Amino acid sequence: MEASVREGLRKVIAYIEGIWIECPSGSAGHSGLQGLMSGTISRDAENILDAYEGAMSRFFRRITPDFERAWYDRRDLGGRIRYELMFDKRISGTVRQVPASRESSGIRRLISMLPALLAYVSGRVVVIDEMDSGVHVKLICDMISELRLERDEQLIITTHNISLMSDADPKSVFVMSSDLDGDRTVSSLASIARTQRTNNNAVRYLNGLFGGIPCPAMLDFPNILRGFESSLK
Repeated sequence: MEASVREGLRKVIAYIEGIWIECPSGSAGHSGLQGLMSGTISRDAENILDAYEGAMSRFFRRITPDFERAWYDRRDLGGRIRYELMFDKRISGTVRQVPASRESSGIRRLISMLPALLAYVSGRVVVIDEMDSGVHVKLICDMISELRLERDEQLIITTHNISLMSDADPKSVFVMSSDLDGDRTVSSLASIARTQRTNNNAVRYLNGLFGGIPCPAMLDFPNILRGFESSLK
């Protein structure tokens, strides 16, 4: 195969394989760990834990005022190490140790995204699904602004955070719509309607100009409840 495939095609395949895909249910990238929250790792690869301790400490100190540091609680299993991610946080004036698994869904989402964000800054093409899941709107906007300054590589995200439309290039914002037959289309804002710098595309989106918004409906919850309860009898 190596002798039969030209160098150009090998580069294309390597480029596609290098795309990092991150979604709430799991990552198609490779952090080097069994899981960022907990797992086991070979003692020879313990430096990966050290690297993520430092990266997460620097990351969360910037965005969480009560945060002190991230570290891994490590248990020796012979040739392997069992680890669990811990946070040192100031709570009511006292620094306490909190397992990261007990943090909010937003913090856990940021933890899972960190390897993908580092991959993007290192020059890889990164796709992040539901980037805003559980994360504050302002933080997502600030992160996107900083990441745009870092590289000319592609960061592709799906989001329900319409505030990102206000500052983004309309050519870089895409809306997915579907019809009654279940056919879906994906179109950039610029191809749907004429946009100018003075336009508030977030408001225009909510007003239905670009499509891709939930169908308006009157939800009769009492009727839904009656149907539910009747099925239980």
